[in-house]
Amino acid sequence: MAHDDAHAHANHSAKPYIFTVIALYVFTILTFTLAQHDFGEWNFFIAMTIALTKGMLVVLFFMHLWDQPGANRMTLVIAILFVLTLIALTCSDISTRFPLALPPGSFRALDHVSTPVAP
Repeated sequence: MAHDDAHAHANHSAKPYIFTVIALYVFTILTFTLAQHDFGEWNFFIAMTIALTKGMLVVLFFMHLWDQPGANRMTLVIAILFVLTLIALTCSDISTRFPLALPPGSFRALDHVSTPVAP
């Protein structure tokens, strides 16, 4: 078995890691550039898409999930679905709250609250 482990690691090259690091740099620059602009209600979606893409690159290549069998990939998919469910439930909770129950300054985050609540 030790021979198989040594043989499996001998087939790896540095190219995927270099491309992954370059992609992470590009997405970081993209995040910084897009943060300078206001896209309205698309801000959250854009930020989460970039963050999830960067996270997937790290998990797939730096944590070697790309080379793993199905059970490990299934664990990742379930974890991602769980996180997306938590995000969706949090967003639905915030968007359905009574406006006076929102913290000060959060009026900009929601479309249905157009004026700030006086403290």
